[in-house]
Amino acid sequence: MDTTNTSPLQSGNAKEAEIHGKKFWPRAGAFLVDYLAIGVLYIPTRFWSLAILGVIFSAITPLSGKSYYLVQSSSPWVGYVIGILQTVVYFGVFEWLFGRTIGKIIFRMRVIDNSGDSCNLKQAFIRSVYRLIDGLFFGIVAYSYMKPPAYQRLGDRKASTVVVSSNDAAVKKNIVWWNFILALAIYLAAESMIVMLGALLYVHPT
Repeated sequence: MDTTNTSPLQSGNAKEAEIHGKKFWPRAGAFLVDYLAIGVLYIPTRFWSLAILGVIFSAITPLSGKSYYLVQSSSPWVGYVIGILQTVVYFGVFEWLFGRTIGKIIFRMRVIDNSGDSCNLKQAFIRSVYRLIDGLFFGIVAYSYMKPPAYQRLGDRKASTVVVSSNDAAVKKNIVWWNFILALAIYLAAESMIVMLGALLYVHPT
């Protein structure tokens, strides 16, 4: 008789007997906090990014003999693309380096892989990109995939990750808090680049 042990879940999903994930509503609450955090962080980032661009073009003006000005964007698509990039980078960077976003810190949650180790760079960005699909129709897509006990959304399944309580026994390794500062610094730097690249589309010489 074959006595080989097999995982209760297939296709790389978390093992039911080992990991119990967080349900939909706490994760939705964390996402709303994160969405607010992205908006709040965008305010100072946009200010200093445009200030840096102003300094750069002020230095270029004497060399080129032209003046440069920023016109108001008339296309909503630029804003949409910037918003998507901000979201993907925010979740990807924080969950890679810290295992938690600001929302997950408040709701005491942590992203780990199916073995209990920390989420790596590839996994973090896979689940971040798939969040764009999971979030469709106010999260109905994510909700439809989340089955007990792992409660993995589509992005979790593709990335082989699961969201658990911060103090869950499945977590193998704690992450030091300075990683949060590192993640914040990298995110703000990346967001500044995104804002400046978007603004460059509307810089015109005179």
